[in-house]
Amino acid sequence: MHGPDPLFYESISAFLGTYYLFIAGMNALVAYLDWMSGRATTLFRIGPFAITSSVIWLAFALFVLMLSPIAYSGSPTLIAGFRFRW
Repeated sequence: MHGPDPLFYESISAFLGTYYLFIAGMNALVAYLDWMSGRATTLFRIGPFAITSSVIWLAFALFVLMLSPIAYSGSPTLIAGFRFRW
């Protein structure tokens, strides 16, 4: 079969959306714990703002959080747009 199967995407949408929410929450928790521990590594500075490891964790958490509603939609065109080709 060629192309995305709508029934397959619909069947995995609830699991995949919940999985992305869980991963986003875990990464946000790591960002918070890294920030509160005082051990966050400063990677670089943009003017007076320091970009630390906790900022990177938070940015990744927000990215995964944005993927969650796309996965929950079950739309083959939206989900297929985020396929990674190696």
